[in-house]
Amino acid sequence: MRRWALNHQLAAKTTLDVAHGALWIAFHVDHVAVTESEPLGNILRPLRFLLLEESTGSSPRNALGSDALTAAATWAKDARKPLAAEDLNFTKKMQLHSSVRRAHACLLGLLYAKYRQLREAKYF
Repeated sequence: MRRWALNHQLAAKTTLDVAHGALWIAFHVDHVAVTESEPLGNILRPLRFLLLEESTGSSPRNALGSDALTAAATWAKDARKPLAAEDLNFTKKMQLHSSVRRAHACLLGLLYAKYRQLREAKYF
């Protein structure tokens, strides 16, 4: 039986426990916010990734969103911290508001659905 000796360092451990802090991702109409926190929840570094307006078309907007999520994943890997993302639901908001606000909530819901799809494709 042949034995192989590997001479390499162990990889740095990444934890999924937020007790060591985390990176928090929040979606907004015009930007994606990523914030690194310490174990007690204090903010260490905030960063904003600007997004294009919906009128510019979906391809450039999706590319910027994808780049923002990739940068967040790289940041989390380098910091060895888990990513945490909000899970929004616009159904109640659309039902409660007038037609103008309902249209805005519907648009926001569609934008968030695309962002969520990109996020899940990259992280899960």
